[in-house]
Amino acid sequence: MPPGLDLLDADGIPEVAATAVLNVMLNGRYQEGETVLVHGGTGGIGAFAIQLVKALGGTVFATAGRAGKCAGVRSWGADAAINYREEEFDQRVQDLGGADIILDTVAGSYLQRNLNAYKPGGRMITIGKQGGASDTLDFSMLMKKKLTLIGSLLRDRTTEEKARIMEETTRIVWPLLEAGKIQTTTDRVFALSEVVAARAYFDSGQHIGKVLLDCRS
Repeated sequence: MPPGLDLLDADGIPEVAATAVLNVMLNGRYQEGETVLVHGGTGGIGAFAIQLVKALGGTVFATAGRAGKCAGVRSWGADAAINYREEEFDQRVQDLGGADIILDTVAGSYLQRNLNAYKPGGRMITIGKQGGASDTLDFSMLMKKKLTLIGSLLRDRTTEEKARIMEETTRIVWPLLEAGKIQTTTDRVFALSEVVAARAYFDSGQHIGKVLLDCRS
């Protein structure tokens, strides 16, 4: 456990940190100075990915659905917070110079706009499909921009794969936590007996950061 954290905050780290490292660093081949667009910037994974990229010398744009959530992603270091309900995120990202990597939790309905948002040579890492599992792909744009599309899951990997990912996560992330360059992002903690209420709160989309269950209560 990283020093300086209590058990609950520490429990909120491994899954989000491993997801960010696997998909931005390993799958996305992030290089210092690149630009990363993070969809769902106020979720646990999004909040952690924003801080990780900033700590490693990158530029981060993040999408969120309301003004309060945009303020949240800015507080974690995002260089631009894009309210997807009020503006077209792909046009905003293009105006800002484009993205090298997109951490995509939406998939289907965002596919074409994601392609629009890229710099040449960009990499899209899809880790969720909140916007549907399918859409039409413009292969001419894919070829012209020389893009790489990657689908990724963490949970169905072998124990050996997960161990290697966690070793890399510990190497990259733990020093940043110890140095205070990344903060935990716990929004609310529920007792285990409140699991139904916790799920309802999570599904409501109100949370900004991690929602945790305290199994000691």
